[in-house]
Amino acid sequence: MKSSLTNSKSFRLAAALLAALILLFAGAAYHSTAKLESEPADNLSNNSAWGQAAGYGGLSQRHASLARPQLVTQTTLFTPLITLIPAHDGTSVFISAGGIGELDGVVFANFDIGPAHKKGGYAMTHTGDGHYFATAAGFTQGQDEGGTVSITTTQGLNSGQIEFQRAFIETTQPEFVALDNNALTIDMPNFETFPIDAYLAVISTKALLGPLPPGQIPIGSAYSMRPSGALSQSNKFMTLKLGYQILPNNLDPHTLAVMGWNSNQNNWNNLGGSLFASQKHLTYYTKQFGIYMLAATPTWRDAFVESELSGVSTLINTEWWSPDEAIILSSGATSGTVTSHLIRPTAQATGWGTLHFTAITPPGTDLRLDLLDEDNQQVSDNVSDGADLSHLSLAAVSALKLRATLTSSLPGQTPQLQEWSLSWTVTAQLPKLKVYLPLIIKQS
Repeated sequence: MKSSLTNSKSFRLAAALLAALILLFAGAAYHSTAKLESEPADNLSNNSAWGQAAGYGGLSQRHASLARPQLVTQTTLFTPLITLIPAHDGTSVFISAGGIGELDGVVFANFDIGPAHKKGGYAMTHTGDGHYFATAAGFTQGQDEGGTVSITTTQGLNSGQIEFQRAFIETTQPEFVALDNNALTIDMPNFETFPIDAYLAVISTKALLGPLPPGQIPIGSAYSMRPSGALSQSNKFMTLKLGYQILPNNLDPHTLAVMGWNSNQNNWNNLGGSLFASQKHLTYYTKQFGIYMLAATPTWRDAFVESELSGVSTLINTEWWSPDEAIILSSGATSGTVTSHLIRPTAQATGWGTLHFTAITPPGTDLRLDLLDEDNQQVSDNVSDGADLSHLSLAAVSALKLRATLTSSLPGQTPQLQEWSLSWTVTAQLPKLKVYLPLIIKQS
């Protein structure tokens, strides 16, 4: 009996060893779909400066134990509000991620910079108001250097890769910065655009600082432009170009405007900008650093800045005058017209708004403006600048054309149409409320 029991124990031991070997070899060929979040190294690029973050970079003693490798079963994209500020000495950048509350686990800023792809991960500190921050080192002084950054957590949240540029601006040299395949470009063509040698960090904010006004639709990303030091604005104008590709819902590009974030009032301001429809961008001249984006607005506008005249349907005895970017009478003509293309409000429109136009009428000349429907039938004649069009029924007149008639009684004199716009009203929509039902699980 004892011999039989001994043999039974030996059999069980051998079976256990065999099972362990099978699991060991099977595990070598097994690839899990779960993501392993590893601890960001303080020095992934063998650069002693990379990962040192002026007190915030790398891993603090408090975070070290929290950042042990953890098995995360899925990665979830999220959209923190990101800004970058370059250090005045050019060796680091300050990064902030906000609008996300206080998250579980450890939050990291992961940088990949320069042609050498220097990499580093930085544990971010929570400020208590829903913002995280860190300082990333490893940047090269006195030169342009860009790359990508992502915000991740040990609980599987990931912002995805976000491109950034950190440009070195010399007072004696012009500078050009491009981001996101030219979705944003900044041209500083003049000497002494900045009063001193400095750095400029440009990045997509990923999220918006606040909602756009009613009826406005964000187009593309919002971009943050932040200089080093205490610079509040540039000495000379910078040229911003904000590009677009395919507009949603067949939006008219003449409704686009450059929006700027007003940090004093915590809202977005419509800054206008010049449309170049054939090149698919708006141009805006500014000395102000800050956050800019494109948006579709409830206003159609044409300032005749492009030779293609994309907002014009017909010209009769009129032409584009490039020095003044205006419509004038053709040479020798005493009367002529220019007609816009059909203006159709967006789906959120509740009524017609206001007509505006800017014209110059020297002595002996005149300019009048009429409204036409889509069948070219006259709806209103000799409409004045600033006219309220709310009396027009949007149901009866769903689209309009603007037609200007230019006349002159003096040879060589001509009126000029410099800009016109037509708006419509939009009712603000209340935010949709979400109702969360309790999850009930039946215990077996």
